[in-house]
Amino acid sequence: MLETSDKQILEFLQKQEMQSILLCLPPHPSVDALCAGLAMRACVEKMGKRVLLVSENFVVPSRLKFLPIADRVSGTAPAINTMTIAVDVSKTKADNISYETLGDKLLIYLTPHNGTFIAQDVATKAGFAFDMIITIGSSDLETLGSLFLDRADFFHHTPIINIDHAAGNEQYGQVNHVNVTATSTSEVVARFMFDTLP
Repeated sequence: MLETSDKQILEFLQKQEMQSILLCLPPHPSVDALCAGLAMRACVEKMGKRVLLVSENFVVPSRLKFLPIADRVSGTAPAINTMTIAVDVSKTKADNISYETLGDKLLIYLTPHNGTFIAQDVATKAGFAFDMIITIGSSDLETLGSLFLDRADFFHHTPIINIDHAAGNEQYGQVNHVNVTATSTSEVVARFMFDTLP
């Protein structure tokens, strides 16, 4: 079963549409959860994905400042909703972009290098800023605190990979990689990295 979940995680991460990953740790994560999160972040980044590692109100404990990239764990939850504006530049290249706020409107100015842009060149899409969530060392979603509680709609509409080693894990993800025989969540992540990744 764990071998299957290893493969499922890899398949999710290799999907073209999974470009932006939110990696979540509980507030005040254990050393184990922090190390597992940092390792998973490095793994996901190496696959060419954009990843944000978050733990509510996180501050690197002084005794752990030696850990590589520990200071790159965000203690502030990101904006979850996003508006994407796509402009087709295959025929007309963009030269300059600027914006201003005018009353209640945000005006975006795109200057062509040569030629002109037309309305058909522009497409918009509203949605979530992240394509997938990976939780590390969280037995249930409520363990994530306000990161989950203030964004429940996002968590319920976004695929979740749940990585843990606790027997009490509620198996809330689309993929649940929970190994209760492992000594730590870091071991679960290390096994995934060494046994599954090419």
